[in-house]
Amino acid sequence: MKKQWTALFCTAALILGGCGSSAPAGSGDTEKPAETATTETQETTEQSTSSRGGDGIKANDEGYAYGYIGDKMSNAFFDFTVNSAETAQTYGDYTAAEGKKLLIVDITLQNTFRGSLPMFASDFYVVYDWNSDPVSYADPINAENDDHTSGDMFKSEYSLAINETMNGVAVYEIPAESRDITLLFDEYFENEEYGDTYEVDFTVQ
Repeated sequence: MKKQWTALFCTAALILGGCGSSAPAGSGDTEKPAETATTETQETTEQSTSSRGGDGIKANDEGYAYGYIGDKMSNAFFDFTVNSAETAQTYGDYTAAEGKKLLIVDITLQNTFRGSLPMFASDFYVVYDWNSDPVSYADPINAENDDHTSGDMFKSEYSLAINETMNGVAVYEIPAESRDITLLFDEYFENEEYGDTYEVDFTVQ
């Protein structure tokens, strides 16, 4: 059964895929609007991607895929791999607030869909405390806009061309004491049904 807490929503638009806009980082209880997709598109997507990519970790019968750093995760639209994760107090022009630190996650993407994908920095979010109620999560620091986009960071909105491979960095502000982290990507479709959830677990200092 899917987790009953607010998730970011991944969508497709006709022959396009991508995710919706972002909620405030760490709010944990505000839903994010999805873009539009049709049930027919969902079925076409699943069929068209069944023979494309496909050598990564896919969701189990319950709709979850679990991996670690270095594992390729294969969802309905693209493959992604978390290459590394580290923490720092600053990244580019952004400095973590008192009692916080920055989580810097290096991710490689490859489009396995049959069209270009509109993508968003908020496609990937992190949970830093599963035991809180609601669950505590954070969006990238530039999820709302590109004011704090630096270096190799994914922009707040970007595009992934057919079969394109892209490497980038997602940066999150999390509590200084947080160590066990889950990075997540969710699928969500216009018919208001969840697709699969992809989780990558790791520990940082």
